[in-house]
Amino acid sequence: MASFSSQTKLEACRVAVRSDCCRRAELYAMMRFCGVIGINRQGVSLTLSTSIEPVAQRILSLVRRVFDAECDIRRVEREQLNRIERIEIALVGEQAREALLACGMLQETDDGGSFFEDGIGYRPMNDCCMDAYLRGVFFACGTMLPPSKGYHLEFVLESAQLASDLCDLLYSMDINAHMTVRKEKNIVYVKESECVLQYLARIGAHNAYLQMEDERMIREIKNDVNRSVNCSTANINKTTNAALKQIRAIEFLEREGVLREQSLSIRQMAEMRLEYPEASLDELAQMMNITKSGVNHRLRKLVHLAALLQGSEE
Repeated sequence: MASFSSQTKLEACRVAVRSDCCRRAELYAMMRFCGVIGINRQGVSLTLSTSIEPVAQRILSLVRRVFDAECDIRRVEREQLNRIERIEIALVGEQAREALLACGMLQETDDGGSFFEDGIGYRPMNDCCMDAYLRGVFFACGTMLPPSKGYHLEFVLESAQLASDLCDLLYSMDINAHMTVRKEKNIVYVKESECVLQYLARIGAHNAYLQMEDERMIREIKNDVNRSVNCSTANINKTTNAALKQIRAIEFLEREGVLREQSLSIRQMAEMRLEYPEASLDELAQMMNITKSGVNHRLRKLVHLAALLQGSEE
């Protein structure tokens, strides 16, 4: 069964990109965040790889629409399992050089030289292109935990500068991102539910968004129920402890012969408490046809009297 990340990428692959500026933004993001630059006999090369067939098809379509170029394609297999692990799509020679210049990964100097840019370089200028760019970043290096395990969106990068630039880009859109290093990889991650949901909405993964929202509602309902149960348990414990203290006081007063010296209302209260040890103050008040405060006053008087005779404080 496909992971939640893979399902989300498959859903995002169905988002139509209708303008040239958005096609460039999405492709440039994939080139920047999963592209590997190499040098061979034909000159410079740029290789993009993915394990998801529809993403590979999307890359091919975008390359043809944006650069009018053909790519070299190969499938990297696990020999022991004889199954496809990665699909590699490569631009080579002058086509690769033009693509690298267009997305800002390759910069030319005034003296005719050139150098590779380690940061983002290209930045989208409008909202629709930014959405396309974020979608390309997720295709390239994004992963997500399934909704049942909480909110966690992350991007795995080789370059610390690129990770820092991505953090800045997300911050500029009010998406609170953080950086860490794991197994020599630079990780940019987002954990706040609102920020994860905002990212999913922007890349067009609406089913994933709804799954996250459903899980959040279920989690909130469970938390409310747990809080209610904990509160009820605490109240039951409090009521039980108070009743036990009252019963012990009444039994002490009875043994000492003090209870029979009390007023009729106090004696009746003592008898009622002994007969109904688990009853709440409200229940006792209803049975005796008096107010709750009246019940509380009489029981407190019994406890206080017992404490005085025992030489302790209430």
